[in-house]
Amino acid sequence: MEERRRNKRVPLSALGIVLLDGGEGPLALQGTIADISFGGIVLYLDKPVDSGSQLTLEIRFPMSGGEVRAETVKGTAVYSNGIRNIHYVGIEFDNDLNPKCQAALYSRIQNILSMS
Repeated sequence: MEERRRNKRVPLSALGIVLLDGGEGPLALQGTIADISFGGIVLYLDKPVDSGSQLTLEIRFPMSGGEVRAETVKGTAVYSNGIRNIHYVGIEFDNDLNPKCQAALYSRIQNILSMS
């Protein structure tokens, strides 16, 4: 099978909050991050997200020293697989993470990559 990913995925101990337009206003789903790259992320959620859904994702992650940072990125759900109440959702970012727009998150991923 040919590898399609442009960026290496890394584990990140973090919380992801998915914001969807639910028709009656934004719907927030909280999930655990399985892995992340500069171009996308995989989350475990307790509710499904339809493939093709446009969303905003807030990623809350720890920095060295215990500070928790939150950065936001827009993306599209590219797949959603579920078993019972656990949904494995892949999100492709509209634009790759970069040091200008998501400085702390970009730096955190760079640090993880440098250790591997």
